[in-house]
Amino acid sequence: MAAQVTQQTDTAPPKPVQRWSAADYAKNGRFVQELAGPVFGMLGAKPGERILDLGCGDGALTAEIKALGAHVLGVDLSDELLAVARMKGLNVRKVDGHALDFVSEFDAVFSNAALHWMRKPHLVIAGVARALRPRGRFIGELGGHGNVAAIATAMRAVGAEMSSRSRAGPAARATARSTHPASTLPSIASRRPAASRRTARR
Repeated sequence: MAAQVTQQTDTAPPKPVQRWSAADYAKNGRFVQELAGPVFGMLGAKPGERILDLGCGDGALTAEIKALGAHVLGVDLSDELLAVARMKGLNVRKVDGHALDFVSEFDAVFSNAALHWMRKPHLVIAGVARALRPRGRFIGELGGHGNVAAIATAMRAVGAEMSSRSRAGPAARATARSTHPASTLPSIASRRPAASRRTARR
């Protein structure tokens, strides 16, 4: 009961904590689009449909939705990423996902790799429900609990080893470097997280 009361009164969007660099995202985040095939297929965008791309970023997938003939609006909080999307000729707007103000406007709401950044999901879902037309659909992909467990475990192991070397002194650190060359460490970051996919119909 207490949790329900908290959600009902907690209606203020959280303050943004992320700043996105369009250049860095283009260089390091393109795998997000490359891995979106299955969830994009679940959207099944049709010509003439009105679709909201929630957390559109630089518009990579927004452009693909548009190419299918749908009327798509992309929304995001990053001015820098939205500027890139506009340069692609896309219809985008700066909107907080916690404060969607659309009412029965869309046949579908689509979100890829963005929902896990939205820290008050009850506000997001309420806004999505309002935005959808009757029989509208919501297709979302997001990071799920435990899907980067292997990476987190590897980082903790490296951290523990480095801490141990620091306490052991210069001679031990030199021995450790020869035993575990630094060139082996980048493999930790080469793993890409799995994702949790959700689809719902209003």
